[in-house]
Amino acid sequence: MNTNENLYLTLLDIARKDSRGRAYSIGQFNRALLFATHEYFAKQYEKFELTQNITDSLVPFVRRASLVVSGGRVNLPADYYHLVGEPTGAIGGANVVFDMVTELEYADRVIDQILFPTDSLPLVLENWASSTSSPILYLYPSSASISTLDITYLKSPVIPFLDYYVDSSNVVHYLAEGETHTAATGDTFPVGADPSVGNTYISSTLEMEWRNQDRPAILYLLLQHFGITVSDEMLAQYGMAKETENNIT
Repeated sequence: MNTNENLYLTLLDIARKDSRGRAYSIGQFNRALLFATHEYFAKQYEKFELTQNITDSLVPFVRRASLVVSGGRVNLPADYYHLVGEPTGAIGGANVVFDMVTELEYADRVIDQILFPTDSLPLVLENWASSTSSPILYLYPSSASISTLDITYLKSPVIPFLDYYVDSSNVVHYLAEGETHTAATGDTFPVGADPSVGNTYISSTLEMEWRNQDRPAILYLLLQHFGITVSDEMLAQYGMAKETENNIT
């Protein structure tokens, strides 16, 4: 289950073992995979840093960035989901930690003579601006002499996809991420217009970022989506038991 193709074929294999005789198209799989991966991300995020297993699960989504400060604020990356820890930056030659506060906490801090934001006790407030598509961090005091803000954050998961083409003999060929195929007579492709014969088709496959130990849990969510109930024997056979116990309960 280390690729989208393997995950799809495993789903079909379990469906046949379930004696349903039902086939799930690749299009159905892609739609279900999108919901399953994002649902799994949401479930893991809810429990982030509660256990080492959960923290390890989300490691592929941890990013670090040095953001340019302009006018006392920074634009967060387009794939930003949530801050991990507190931002840091150099003010007056000293590296300081910026206290992350809510709107209510900010209102209290600006009128507190002791906790009022200063160069040695700065804070940041996350907010959205109507002119941007991603959130902004506002730094206080805004006059602080800081050029970059260093952050660690969780990124949003990608939208996974399994691409393929069907040849003139009606055989399905799955395409790896970044794979190219020279179109032959009778080939059909699911994404966009079919290329002319002899032209290159570039795969739109996009693999999940989850590591191998998390994929059984995503398979379990896929099975639930398709209404397939698996036995304890199947859970053991496909390695789902431990993952469903520790990760998505």
